[in-house]
Amino acid sequence: MKKQYWPGVILIIIGAVILLYQIDLIDLSAADVISYGFVFIGALLLISSLNRRDKKGLLGGVFFTVFGTSMILMREYILPRDDEFGFAAFFIALAIGNIAYLPFKKEKTNNIIWACIFGALGAILLWVYYGYYPSWYIYDQLATYWPVLLIVLGGAMLVKGLVHKRNNEEVEVQVK
Repeated sequence: MKKQYWPGVILIIIGAVILLYQIDLIDLSAADVISYGFVFIGALLLISSLNRRDKKGLLGGVFFTVFGTSMILMREYILPRDDEFGFAAFFIALAIGNIAYLPFKKEKTNNIIWACIFGALGAILLWVYYGYYPSWYIYDQLATYWPVLLIVLGGAMLVKGLVHKRNNEEVEVQVK
């Protein structure tokens, strides 16, 4: 399998395992596997992005590193250990990732929009955690099915890689 497909495959696997855990089909007794796995994947993505001119992988690297670290800090009781706080950390990590990638993109509008959306969702969940807003019914649904986002993101990365490969093959055929 080509190197460009691995990030998508890794996200699909991680999302599927977490989803199976969330819906009680498998029992993960070691949360360390997930949190340290996120930090490890984030570090790999960060290292690979530093070697690229376009810094591709930086957003994912920052996200996985920040979110994995926050999960570790929650387990160690340094940060509050609560689902609402964990979901807030998830969205805030996405916002930080988009902000970190911003200087390296020509088209910055998408990253600014996503950083604002994820930052707002993270802030709302923090407000829920601190009691400024009551919990919603949708919170229970999000608590169970948020790994679907990882699966969709991984699938999108795979499709994008396949489309990119097909476009490159078409260009090569036209050149010959």
